[in-house]
Amino acid sequence: MSRFTFARSALAVAVAAVAAFAPARASAQTYSCGESPLSTNCDALVPDNQTVTSSLTVTPGACDPQATVVATGVHLKLSHQWVGDLKVSLVHPDGAEVLLMMRPGLDAGHPHGCASEDLDVHFSDGATTPSASQCNEKYPAISGTLLPLNPLFTLNGKGRNGTWSLRVSDGAGYGSGAIDSWALDLPCTLPLVTASASQATAVVGGQRGQFTFARSGETTGALTVKYTVSGTAPASAYAPLDGIITIPDGAASATVDVIPTKDAPPDTTVIATVAPGVVYAVGSPSAATVTIVANACGDGKVDPGEQCDEGDKNGSAGGKCAKDCTLVNESDGGTAGSSGPPADSGCGCKVRGGSQSAGVFGIVLGVVAFVGLTLRRRRAGKKMTKGSWTKLLALPFGASALFAARPAEAAIGTLDNVPAATLLYPYFEVDTGAGKNDTIITVQNSSASAALTNVTIWSEMGVPVHHFHVYLTGYDVQSISLRELFVNGKVPQTATAGQDPANTISPQGPTSQDINFASCTGVLPTANLAAAAIADLKAALTGKSSATLGNKCAGPDHGDTIARGYVTVDTVNNCTSRVPSMTGYFGAGGTGDATNQNYLLGDFFFIDTATSHVQAQPAVHIEASASDARTSTVGRYTFYGRYVGWNAADNREPLSTVWEIPFTTQETDVVVWRDSRVSQEAFTCGTPPSSYPLGSEGLLAFDMQEAVTELSATQPFKTDLTRVRVGGGALPVTSKNGTLVFSSNMAPSPGGPAFDPAAAQSYAMAIHYPGLKSGTLSKFGTNLAAVGVDSATRAHHSMPPHEGVWDVANNVYVPTKALAIGVSDVAPAATLLAPHFEVDTVDPSGVNTQIRLVNLFASALLVHVTLWTDYGIPTHRFNVYLTGFDSSLVDLRWLFQKGLVDLTASAGQDPTGGISPRGDYSQDINFASCTGQLPPARLSAAAIADLVSVHTGKASPVRFGGKCAGAPHGDAIARGYVTFDTVNNCTQRVPGDVGYFGNGGSGDATNQNNLSGTYTIIDRNQKVSVADTLVHVQASSTDSATTTPGRPTFYGKFVSWNASDNREPLGTAWQARFINNVAPTSLFGAFADGKTNFVVWRESPAVLSAFTCGSVPTGFPLPLREILQFDEQEQVTALGTNLGTFPLVSQRVAITDPSLAAVYASGFISADLRAPVDAVGGPPSDPSRRGSFMAATHYAKAAGYQVLLGGLQVQ
Repeated sequence: MSRFTFARSALAVAVAAVAAFAPARASAQTYSCGESPLSTNCDALVPDNQTVTSSLTVTPGACDPQATVVATGVHLKLSHQWVGDLKVSLVHPDGAEVLLMMRPGLDAGHPHGCASEDLDVHFSDGATTPSASQCNEKYPAISGTLLPLNPLFTLNGKGRNGTWSLRVSDGAGYGSGAIDSWALDLPCTLPLVTASASQATAVVGGQRGQFTFARSGETTGALTVKYTVSGTAPASAYAPLDGIITIPDGAASATVDVIPTKDAPPDTTVIATVAPGVVYAVGSPSAATVTIVANACGDGKVDPGEQCDEGDKNGSAGGKCAKDCTLVNESDGGTAGSSGPPADSGCGCKVRGGSQSAGVFGIVLGVVAFVGLTLRRRRAGKKMTKGSWTKLLALPFGASALFAARPAEAAIGTLDNVPAATLLYPYFEVDTGAGKNDTIITVQNSSASAALTNVTIWSEMGVPVHHFHVYLTGYDVQSISLRELFVNGKVPQTATAGQDPANTISPQGPTSQDINFASCTGVLPTANLAAAAIADLKAALTGKSSATLGNKCAGPDHGDTIARGYVTVDTVNNCTSRVPSMTGYFGAGGTGDATNQNYLLGDFFFIDTATSHVQAQPAVHIEASASDARTSTVGRYTFYGRYVGWNAADNREPLSTVWEIPFTTQETDVVVWRDSRVSQEAFTCGTPPSSYPLGSEGLLAFDMQEAVTELSATQPFKTDLTRVRVGGGALPVTSKNGTLVFSSNMAPSPGGPAFDPAAAQSYAMAIHYPGLKSGTLSKFGTNLAAVGVDSATRAHHSMPPHEGVWDVANNVYVPTKALAIGVSDVAPAATLLAPHFEVDTVDPSGVNTQIRLVNLFASALLVHVTLWTDYGIPTHRFNVYLTGFDSSLVDLRWLFQKGLVDLTASAGQDPTGGISPRGDYSQDINFASCTGQLPPARLSAAAIADLVSVHTGKASPVRFGGKCAGAPHGDAIARGYVTFDTVNNCTQRVPGDVGYFGNGGSGDATNQNNLSGTYTIIDRNQKVSVADTLVHVQASSTDSATTTPGRPTFYGKFVSWNASDNREPLGTAWQARFINNVAPTSLFGAFADGKTNFVVWRESPAVLSAFTCGSVPTGFPLPLREILQFDEQEQVTALGTNLGTFPLVSQRVAITDPSLAAVYASGFISADLRAPVDAVGGPPSDPSRRGSFMAATHYAKAAGYQVLLGGLQVQ
């Protein structure tokens, strides 16, 4: 058995113990935990901040019973999410402890150590590499034969026999693991190492000399031998010898070549001598000699007429060549001999040319030449593309519902990505100097009706500095480079029907409205900016004096050429000269310039060519309503309220005031947009307005162990816009990672609306740059969703936030954030959906999916996790316990490759709080039903293999009696989706089982809307990653939409459509942008070589069971209602409905898939994912209804891999 055999059960240990007492073999000098007698904890779990001890017993075996330790080695395989947390030591039976490794990678520059996963090491005093020096980019993070931190030879002379222990300590939060296996090398005697000259002559330009180092006895394990070099040959006479040779595991010897240089003096010697070591003894002979001799084989080339190299044409080297001459590879021209040399010539050289084989070396030269040609072509090819885009990068485009059974209704009071009357692009950066940083904003009309918009550019301190109009025909899209505007003065060219009767500027598609806005005559198409206007705009946005602003300033001067600010886009009814801060721009019910047309969708892209980094995310979609009391009542908070005297004339919903923001220290930038609550005008340069710095009601930093750092006194978000690095001087957080909780509410002066004068809206986002495993920062960036836990319609004023507040007016306890049932908003939820996962079940650096769960409030939670196949059949479940404000990482690679999940436990299973600590603001309670289940045990090898089989479309003997439950894709990638439900016990049921749901949360599942989360699909081999927020599904036992039998609910088919799950349904029809084949010179030319992929989750009509392998389950492929493709000019192509597009419950499909049959270079698809009108199986209220989710990700070349995956829903 291998020394790395897993010990899976007490039976395995017992069997191993019996075997160990059998007569020992003479070579048995390695003792493996699980194979040696009385082994314990051989696969022990290693929780955060805990120490575990694993032991094995050593018996004399083949050694003398009185033998002492002569050398020690330790083999260790250990799974861990953050190896920089680990301390590892070996404990001798007498208690003496040797420290093998101590928090690798930990230093002043990297306070949390190596941030990578897994160990596979052999600790040996004979190694040359220190254990603290490794932190590999690929898995495992630390591997090979390494020097222990303290020498193991300190144990020499002690007794061999007795109980030896391995002690593993986790010294920090976030990052647990498990021992995979460990073994102890205890040789009876040291091996003897000898040296010999296996090739005693080294020929200049020819045959190499060679030393052989051999060991006696046991060959288990690699052995590193040191040697010294001496002799009469100078060091320049041969290729360098480093004095170290490793004899491989299982081998008795290894060789070192002596390669003379061309100027090596002849008849000189090289002597290699075995150096003394602590893991071997020097045997005899201990030294060997190689002699360097001249090449007696002519002048080094075959001349015309020669069969071998017989010297130069003058015969100066003449005579027959020696038998040991080198193979000649070059000729100075002419025709070499075509036959071999005479049998008696004594010539050992091979003939070149003719029908003779070129030999291996000739093939190598050919390969090298081919590679060289290939490299030259590749280098030349770089000139054809943008040099900065050198690696794969993922860039997203939001998706939104287009088709609806009824017009979309505004969901006021929540931030949902749906068609809106106003779009907020909360932050831009544009280098107006020599750099190429750009921000590109995209505006899309989701309606067939034409729309006119007003685009306003605002400074960092909320001063409007420029505006222009963009006209959109129905389903039109306009992308705007802010760098082109700020640097070159280029304004988007659009025009309504009155200014563009020939449709050459803003074409009308076959399904698009194109109308005339007479007020735009002379305004559209907009003229480009003159040089003076460009200079003024640059000055205003870089904190300099601007003539347009009366030689005043609009923002702080950062001392650079970066323009910073934000953008709003409003639907309007005329080409107004006003901006939102001016009287007349708004009128109640859309009677001013601005309208309440909820038509707009948008996203924005940060492009940094200096670091080859691109980032994108949806714009903030702000809906308007003239009928909702929250957006039409005087004194209530509205988005533009400060400009209309808080009379609600803008009718636009406000944003949140309290945010929870995930972070990793030194890797996450936090961007916060804030409402100063004043109509800010330009100010005297160097003298900030009196309303600044902006205050707040608190800033807290929770780590992953719920310990909290109070940062309110130094909070850095003091202006309308701030971008800061977590862990920097402005935000001094020292924990590895965690969650920031920020409240932008502030003192009533300057006053807010009468309803709540202390309320102050804001928007937060996190840009994360995951560190490389070496601890340095990568260019891989991803947006991590910040969650607004309230709305300024009812601002929350406690820190940290509570999940509910007392409504004094109605004398009732209500959720902190009012539920918005029926829209896909990122808000506290009772169920989370990861719509698709992919995991390479073989390669640890292959594709993987990681999911982060966050408890947004103080109350402890129990979460039930269910894995489903891509056909929608549940396969595996486990529970996760979260104390208040706790986080947990579900790494699916760990589950599919190692059988491990994050270690958590409630107070009853973890009374000391070592596994799931309780923070200062956190509840920690006991779920008695979790005893024996938490922390979760590691899966057996058989269970892992079965889980892999079922998720790769193969037969499942354990779970499904040899049947299948997933689609076969012909690879080793596990696919499916995951759901997370709040529950009240450590249930072993899944959502399809009776008793899991009960109306009002009376089953296993509860209606606690406390969860949030994100997921990332990452492929380190391909340097590609996509990330998004999980789909947040809220529960309500009072809303008729989630309590009325026959109505659609998320889990409706599992409860026979009786609505007892109380979960809101998902949307049914979606719209998503795509890139198929764009020109490198276009605005999105960076993505010219990329293709769009769609992630789609769909509801199937019936509860499905495992099926006979090789067959297709009934109802599949899933049908759909309609798919349309639009190009950028609103041309449209209808695709058939039976092409097998998106055939499964969960999938990722490329735009190049034949089922999509992309006909345009770029544009967007609109997919109605309901079943055909006559279909059955859905809710009785609409049997053809099928809930769904859709998002799109585009891949392009860039240095580093960038992440974002966005989804937008209309209905």
